[in-house]
Amino acid sequence: MAEELDNPSKRRAWLRSRRVGPAGELRMARPLGASSGRSRDHVTSPPPEANCEPPERGPLPSGEFMSRHITVTVSMLAFLALQGAPPSLADDKAKLIGTWKLVSAVSEELATGQKTNIYKGTPIGFITYGADGRVMTIIVDSPRQKPAGAIATAVEAEALFRSMAAYAGSYIIKGNQVIHRPDASWNETWTGTEQIREYQFDGERLMLATAPSPNPFTGRMSVRTLTWEKVK
Repeated sequence: MAEELDNPSKRRAWLRSRRVGPAGELRMARPLGASSGRSRDHVTSPPPEANCEPPERGPLPSGEFMSRHITVTVSMLAFLALQGAPPSLADDKAKLIGTWKLVSAVSEELATGQKTNIYKGTPIGFITYGADGRVMTIIVDSPRQKPAGAIATAVEAEALFRSMAAYAGSYIIKGNQVIHRPDASWNETWTGTEQIREYQFDGERLMLATAPSPNPFTGRMSVRTLTWEKVK
């Protein structure tokens, strides 16, 4: 045996078979799955599974948050507007455009609350609103006495003048009011003024009510309400 170990190649083979370390110590073969410094029963834990959940996103930057908030708010307001908001001024102007015939004209005196017809008979009147923002109106009492001749006398002319109202000008809609701005008027007193009328639609009818002001025929403070019907 000693002779065999004197042969270097045979000695290396013998050491490999005996598991001898470089320093000559005898090493036992490690059991399968064992490692240095660990117990035989130790089993290496498998690597953790990859996390499939998306990472949680932190809070939005203030600019992006405000932009999204504004977008949602505008969308909600638009939805509510379509569902139940009052008609727009454009819708009301579209309803106004055209010619209306006078149905009644009533004056309510502020001092007494008494209501009377503005005209003595059944008035004949028309008011026309144009898409160009122009308005024209004329109202006459009936019956009216025609002049005896081709030219009315002073008395006849005064009677005719005092039984009518007419003007023409521009108009705008503001809230629940339509504001007439006469460029010319039958009595010249209304020229250059603003004639404010609160308006209300009732089917094919239009109610125009004046602000408290002197009645142009009696001079007493009153509110005059004129009811018109759309001419087809």
